[in-house]
Amino acid sequence: MKAKMYNFLFIIFFLLTIAFNNRAHAQTCSSADCSSITTFIVDLSSNPDSQWVSPPTARSGACCGSKKSDNCIKFIITTHPLTRQLAFQLLTPPIPPGQTYQLNCGPLVSVATPLCLVGTGPHCVVYCKGGADISQYGLLVSRGVSASPNLSVTSSCNKDMSISGGDDASIAWRSITNVSGSPANGVYNSFLSCVSGCASTTFTAPVFGAPLYPTAGYVDFEVSKVIPATACAPGYTFKDTIRINVIQKAVVSISPPTQSICFENTTTTITANASFGTPPYAYLWSNGSTTQSIAVVAGSYSVKVSDQNTNASCLPATSASINVAKNTGPNTANIGGNSTICSGSTVPLNGSITSYDSFGNPV
Repeated sequence: MKAKMYNFLFIIFFLLTIAFNNRAHAQTCSSADCSSITTFIVDLSSNPDSQWVSPPTARSGACCGSKKSDNCIKFIITTHPLTRQLAFQLLTPPIPPGQTYQLNCGPLVSVATPLCLVGTGPHCVVYCKGGADISQYGLLVSRGVSASPNLSVTSSCNKDMSISGGDDASIAWRSITNVSGSPANGVYNSFLSCVSGCASTTFTAPVFGAPLYPTAGYVDFEVSKVIPATACAPGYTFKDTIRINVIQKAVVSISPPTQSICFENTTTTITANASFGTPPYAYLWSNGSTTQSIAVVAGSYSVKVSDQNTNASCLPATSASINVAKNTGPNTANIGGNSTICSGSTVPLNGSITSYDSFGNPV
């Protein structure tokens, strides 16, 4: 009987010892040993989809139950309310295989594997590794799904919009810009290459003045996608709006529209006037000049104007041309026919002088 009692007491003592040791070794990011390691305070609250990169940094000390031979680094992170996941990155090669990190001293997770976040934090990421190497580290946070930012495109050109995560039957694209007070009913969907089931679609900008052209100069598109429930968040329908600003292509004219050089002069000045598009403009004259105004002799001239949207694929440089004539003479004068008048009377005299340019045209 005594032997059984001793065995029972020994088992109880053994279990209490294990519990005590486990409790003694349970750690959090605020544990005493974690407070002395290299630490960065990272604020990612302004953008739900962003990346932060550390300067080259050495690790120091143990944390979250790591081996005493390890050196650790800690990141205290505040996130945006829409952020749903976080991934820790090693950015300095070579990257050893089998590296892991911890969120809030939880289970070890392979580096670069995203972890779910609940709330804005602060969240604690700890990375431990033996050695004294100096490395850069990255923190990548996201909503788990995101769409393209607002875009700009010149008339007659194309622009791609996308939503992350690949093609999905639930994806839908729809224009939500009103037309003359009409409901937002997808009237500009015809400008898209795909409106359902596609993660990427191409917007072809209409020519200015085309039917149904958006007088506001932009079109807003809504993209939606059904997001299934995950450990990070319950299921929901993701929606985002992408505004595409449509820019009229640059146009150019030459002033004065007709130009002649008087016979007492040898040159005159002509000027290219660009408008629309996206300045600054670049000028290239047929004589090789690149200034907006040039001094010319008689002859034919053209100018090409490029803006910030000019590209070879869909928007070549716009151009204009002009003929500059030289007043070469001779001048002819005509004061009308002979007239007979009475004494004390008057008669009007009408005369004209005609000159001819180098093209044989009267000027």
